[in-house]
Amino acid sequence: MTSVKKWIEEKIKKGYIRYVEYDKFSQINEIGSGGFGKMRKANLANIGLVALKIIINIKTPTRVSLSSQHKSYSGNNKRNLKLTDSEHYILVLEYANEGNLRDYLKKNSTSLKWNNKIQMALDITNGLKFLHSKEIIHGDLHSKNILVNNGKLLIADFGLSKKLSEVTTYSIDNRMRAIEYIEPQYYKNIKYKKDKKSDIYSLGVLLWEISSGRPPFPNYPRDTLAFHISYNNLREIPIEGTPLEYQQLYQECWDGEPKLRPDIEEVYEILYKLNTFDLPSPQPNFYVDDDDNISISDFYVDDDDDLSISSDYLNTNSKIISHYLKDDLTIHSDYINIRPAKVKEEESEEKRKEKLKSKSIEELSVSPENKSKVESGVNKLQQDKERNKLENTRVDYLEIPDFTTQTITNNQQVIQQLKLTHGLFLNGYNIQPSEHAIVTEKGKLDMRLYNGQPIVYTNINDPVLSVNLLNFNPDENNFINTLQPSDLCINFPIAEVTYISNLSESFSKYTDKDEKLYKPYGHFFARKTLVGGKLFIKELNLATLTQIDLFKLYINWTYNSAKYNIENPINDLSISYLPRINTLDGLLLDTPEKISNWLNDLYQNNLFDIISYKDLIPVAQLKNNLLSEENFEEKQPGVANFKEKLSLKEWVGNVIHINLVRWIKDFHFLQGTIITKFYKMEISEKNAASFIKLPIVKSNNKSYLEIIRPTKKVEEFLINNNIFSIKDVSSFPFISIIQSNDSSYGDYNFLVKFEQYEIHINIDHIKSSTEFEQAINNALNSMKPFKALHDVFDEYGHVFPQKIILGRCFKRNITKTYDIPNRVDLKSESLEPYLDKLNISYLLTRSGNIIEKHEILDLVQNLNDDLEIIELDNIISLYEILDKEQQEKIDNIIVKYKQDNHRIIMTGITDLKDLDNNNTEHYKRINIQPSLKDENYEVIGSIISKQKNSKLEEFLLKFGLYDFNGFSAMIKTLKKTNIKIEECYILWMIIGIPSKLSVLSPRNQDLQVKYEFVTLQPNQIKMKAPILLSQGHIMAVNARHSPITDETIDIKLDEWSESCIRFHINRSTCNNSNISDSNSCIMSDNDSDTQQELENNTSTNIETVVNNIDCNICILRSDYKTFRIDNGDEEYPLDLIGYKLSEENFNENLTFSDE
Repeated sequence: MTSVKKWIEEKIKKGYIRYVEYDKFSQINEIGSGGFGKMRKANLANIGLVALKIIINIKTPTRVSLSSQHKSYSGNNKRNLKLTDSEHYILVLEYANEGNLRDYLKKNSTSLKWNNKIQMALDITNGLKFLHSKEIIHGDLHSKNILVNNGKLLIADFGLSKKLSEVTTYSIDNRMRAIEYIEPQYYKNIKYKKDKKSDIYSLGVLLWEISSGRPPFPNYPRDTLAFHISYNNLREIPIEGTPLEYQQLYQECWDGEPKLRPDIEEVYEILYKLNTFDLPSPQPNFYVDDDDNISISDFYVDDDDDLSISSDYLNTNSKIISHYLKDDLTIHSDYINIRPAKVKEEESEEKRKEKLKSKSIEELSVSPENKSKVESGVNKLQQDKERNKLENTRVDYLEIPDFTTQTITNNQQVIQQLKLTHGLFLNGYNIQPSEHAIVTEKGKLDMRLYNGQPIVYTNINDPVLSVNLLNFNPDENNFINTLQPSDLCINFPIAEVTYISNLSESFSKYTDKDEKLYKPYGHFFARKTLVGGKLFIKELNLATLTQIDLFKLYINWTYNSAKYNIENPINDLSISYLPRINTLDGLLLDTPEKISNWLNDLYQNNLFDIISYKDLIPVAQLKNNLLSEENFEEKQPGVANFKEKLSLKEWVGNVIHINLVRWIKDFHFLQGTIITKFYKMEISEKNAASFIKLPIVKSNNKSYLEIIRPTKKVEEFLINNNIFSIKDVSSFPFISIIQSNDSSYGDYNFLVKFEQYEIHINIDHIKSSTEFEQAINNALNSMKPFKALHDVFDEYGHVFPQKIILGRCFKRNITKTYDIPNRVDLKSESLEPYLDKLNISYLLTRSGNIIEKHEILDLVQNLNDDLEIIELDNIISLYEILDKEQQEKIDNIIVKYKQDNHRIIMTGITDLKDLDNNNTEHYKRINIQPSLKDENYEVIGSIISKQKNSKLEEFLLKFGLYDFNGFSAMIKTLKKTNIKIEECYILWMIIGIPSKLSVLSPRNQDLQVKYEFVTLQPNQIKMKAPILLSQGHIMAVNARHSPITDETIDIKLDEWSESCIRFHINRSTCNNSNISDSNSCIMSDNDSDTQQELENNTSTNIETVVNNIDCNICILRSDYKTFRIDNGDEEYPLDLIGYKLSEENFNENLTFSDE
């Protein structure tokens, strides 16, 4: 492969690249650095200011693709800009004299007019339009990658740009770039592939940033931002004064559903229409000659070649490549901008109309009650459109479903239900709508979702206070007993309704004096109405401070859970004290479940009351056109006065457990950890537990450096996943990790830790989730319980940490320690000397970002908003969080699969309807489900009567032809009988080793089986018992027929003792048997006339016929009297399946000897 250096030299010779000697540059100053290189500003003779980009290549590129037609300046730095001892080429680029867009907006946003902002948006859009036309995606658009040169915007930093044909999933570096600009699909699906719509999402955020003049979410916690963007549809709110089409455009661009986002041509066309002046034709903003032919599609770097990621983070077994490569470098285009051209406006407008039509406002629905409980059905488009005047800086969309209640088909019904045309009559204890309307029903209705915090009012309805807001004259304190004092009132607003209309004719013509005006028209008219829910809380003063904190925690999280429709991790928390809580209509909420249900009804079912009237106008002023500047206080149903007004966040305060709730969600405290056999650790997507008590949280201000050298690969894997207390995972069940004894690569892990909090989650703090318990029960009842349990733990996790340390950790891999202790406390000693001793100039974050050593202390000054898990300890198996009964059952399964003991594998009953009663010999194939993993097993069984209550001795039953999917049965009629074989059943039981067959009967796991192979000889027809026998044991013998004659061997029990068994053997000729030599027969426990007849007909001496008889003995213990079948629901006595040891055949003097 031709090196880049040789390629450049060849192009210089051919004139495709313009070469400039380094001494032509002057006034060289460094202006920045990035993942791909360093930037310097310089003055080039006869040209002016230019930018010099020095590529820092930390690994050899696998591919370089450059257009042979590209012409650019290249400066040789063999004089003063040496990075190594060899030559390097530097890219000469256009210098952006006004910095990046972020800084530019910070300095100039107040002076920018809307035509300036739209032109800026067009600059970016056209650059992106050019890229997309060449099937290139940028992949990393944000305001620091947009440069400004003389007011013109240029797209820069193409480090992640790719041809669409080369797109893969996001790399580690992608994930750590600007969170605000990355589409939600990435955070929901790690394998999501970026495409043009990914750029459109980023462009939407940029358009909003241009309109606002500030970066998005500047004060939002970084550790939760991605979650809320992805799962709560968090978006910035519109800025007041934004042109409606511009606002709708960027909201469409950042739509959570990629297919609903416009393509770049649509974006351009809309912006072009909004522009107020003509624009020149598009020209690429490269620093090139006018006749240069640019092919942007030839400039890209594969994700695999991303040079900004340090190799020791991508692969902890690799050494850091800390030097710069001497000869090769990767060249890519650095920035591009294209001015707009004329477009086909008609086509774009048609598309846009269709799109807006598909996003029409959903119908509203309302309950018929007079309390005006309204179910709002405004969709996302309406929500976005109406938020531009809200003061809160964060937006979380409410997904509002369709309803089947009474439908409001027009705004008039909303106006009527809420009585928005009426005045408010105050009687000292209540607010009532006036008798007559003040304004007409033909006004403008405006409904906006409330996006602020719930409001908390303290010391409600205090009779001592001299104010009654429910009086027309609030200074008149005439309390009525119906106004009960409360410690708190919490308003949970859902929406703000504004109604503007003309005065009604009757109101305009009303001529009576003011005191008579109030009766028909009320005292005030409210221009704004707040709807939502209201809670009155009493007896909170009886609680302890700890109980109050727990109550605040519960209210705060239950509210968030209901509003954002997310699972509440503390829903099962035991609340030791609950104050008296009433709703506005007097409903008592006396359990946590009722509180949760009420909030869910409010936010998910959207049933709410009028909770506040705002923007009040005295009716007399309205009548006499004497509107004043006075701002009248809001009026609330049920609230005559209060002491203090707080947001819910202010009321909750800085309770450490509020952070805990956020950590539970962000750090997945209630989810197990999955360990795959390929040395990967993942967090389960399913909750395995819920809290019943709050975990212990300790503030933990520790900082130290630690040096660890793993000896095994599995230990290195655990360390890289913040687990230091265990060396392997072999003691945990259901983990299939490969060769845990593989040696490590021998490097040391150099760790610098700053601990902030320590969380302890003991077993008594949690209970297993209902879903997890059900999954375990299903697995335990499976015919393949071990595999089913394996699957459950593969889904819910294998291990669970009971101790979690939050803070920050920085790391490097080193090869030598230079006698530095394994652990050094950094409170007493500085970190820098150790870094210097190890020649470490930078460390890596967990995500792979480079942190220079002088930046570390500044970075950890305030960690509360930038915490991560730095250690997991007290690791237990996930199944230990289950109740004791389930744990014992799982232990039982594990033991059975670890041992090579025989167990009952499967039981069943099979009808014989398809047999012919005229035949004396029958063949029956019995198929089983599920299939077995091995053919090495035994079957015992018997033929039972039509009534399924007795074993039939008129038939001889043998089993054979075992395979994975079943076995065969041969039935022989021993004598003439009136019993019809087609009315009978075969009761059967498979005996084998669970670990080899991968099946275990879930209904008979506790039945103990002893399986023994013996050879009976003509002179020795007794055997030593494999276990101590007792009355009630069930015995079955599977015997092979004689190798000398074609005979079937029927072996019966003669007598037994605690240590010995003696058999009685009958023979019968087998004619045309379909069963192979490996057959079995069932002993009889009834010496009937039938058996005696067979013995009398025997003409051959048994010793001359029978040589050695191979027998498989199955003994079922007497602990259980019955067994259950697996292919049905019936239960049967064990003595139906074999021979029951009875007192009649017991001989205590019977002993075994090798005669």
